[in-house]
Amino acid sequence: MLTIESPSYADFTQFLFGSSFSLGKIQAGFSGIDKLEKYRMVVIGGPRESQFSEVEIKVLVEFVKKGGSLLIVHDEGGDYGANTNLSALTHHFGFEFSNNIVFDSMNFQGKQTRVIVKDFEAHPTTRNLDGIVQSSACSIKINKIIEADENIHIFPLARSSINAFHTQWDGEEWVKEVDAPRSVLASCTHFYNGRVIALCTVSMFSSLSSAYGYFALSNQDFLTSIFTWLLEPPESVKGLSRDEKLINIPLNYNLFVWLEKLVQEKAWDNIGDIVNFAVKFFKDDYVNIMLMGEERRKRLKAERKKQLIDLQKIADGTERKRQTKLLENESKILNLGGYEVDTVRELEDIMSSLRDITGGEVGNDINFNELKKSPQTPNKNDSVSLSSNKEKKQKENCLEFNQLALDDDKILKKQLSSNTLSVSCEEPGDVPQNTVINEQNMISDDIPIEKNTRRSTLISGKEVSPKMHSLKARADAALDAAMKSLDSFDEFTKKLDAFKTLKDDDDPVK
Repeated sequence: MLTIESPSYADFTQFLFGSSFSLGKIQAGFSGIDKLEKYRMVVIGGPRESQFSEVEIKVLVEFVKKGGSLLIVHDEGGDYGANTNLSALTHHFGFEFSNNIVFDSMNFQGKQTRVIVKDFEAHPTTRNLDGIVQSSACSIKINKIIEADENIHIFPLARSSINAFHTQWDGEEWVKEVDAPRSVLASCTHFYNGRVIALCTVSMFSSLSSAYGYFALSNQDFLTSIFTWLLEPPESVKGLSRDEKLINIPLNYNLFVWLEKLVQEKAWDNIGDIVNFAVKFFKDDYVNIMLMGEERRKRLKAERKKQLIDLQKIADGTERKRQTKLLENESKILNLGGYEVDTVRELEDIMSSLRDITGGEVGNDINFNELKKSPQTPNKNDSVSLSSNKEKKQKENCLEFNQLALDDDKILKKQLSSNTLSVSCEEPGDVPQNTVINEQNMISDDIPIEKNTRRSTLISGKEVSPKMHSLKARADAALDAAMKSLDSFDEFTKKLDAFKTLKDDDDPVK
């Protein structure tokens, strides 16, 4: 059964909260449509040892008919295997679940029960899929007769290969290894004003294995597209714009954290409003914005060309190579600084470049082996990879930063010397929360410095130029962005805890 509070479905749950969906739950059943009307979509996630009443079935049918969306997920053995009556509901939508388990003798992932599916119907939910894994799935029987009703249209979304076979319950016993070529493993129904999608296994939501779960092949993309399509606002729903289009696009992780913070601070109603405003602003002044961007690129290109010409004028071959190496490392850091930095590997890359630039004076003070052992460091599938300890002191609009902590347990801690500099700023937000400025840190051109502070700073006795300050400031900004990624993880944990305590009549968790 799909229980999103369970750690077994942690990655899928994080997708739900990370997509800014409002989530609620109904556990005590329902006798009227009032409990469902506040939701645009209902998910029935593989119920076991429970039966839907005739009243509940009637309410669900009415919910979809009026424009609601329904995702129905079953599992191995169908109704018989789960001791439930989902097919009593789904036959209203033109299909039923078979009491079987599908195998494939040729297209499987490790085991024949982990069927690889590559036969898709053209549909927004199946666009650009390479393949999905359906582990221990039942199959779907489509009732073609129901399509005589012009308000109902049903079709398969995904089929097994011609090499599929199944074990089926015939009412008395399990009949093994019966050919079942091109078995339907996912279907879609347009039902009056609403939509229904049916899936045949709960395992594709699982975080327990990348061989068959959420991250197997294109399972994640398929589920994301399903939620996107089912949540598209139907034209018949009052209060929703007819020109709205729900889409799924990749968004820079740090930008998403920033957008979510704006919404939480009540500055905006939702992320969609911010994105629409930004795109509208871009659209209204597209030519000028593109010209400004092109001019900036030309300036940077001219500056880079001049630097390369100046390098060729250096007579000393060794010095020329050294300066070329510095230029390459500068470009590398600038490129990394513009993207999400959330892995130990990327931090190592930045520190390596800083070591080359400073002759080993900077970049040797972080124990990456210890960081990899940290309980806060997730595996490759986790969306949050670094934690931070945000300690900020403010006194008369001056910020003093005394330490840099890379996780809540203070596994990594850098003690500053007594020569810590004070940086004045108009507001606390002018300086990154986890920035530390001392003789081993950079000073950015964008940060105002007290008048008596020298523009060049000493690093272990070596004077560093303002240009070096600016370069290292960008690297520091990239590190700071990585450490702030914990903010989103903390928010996810809070939302999950709130969801666990929800009652049927409570408002959804946003």
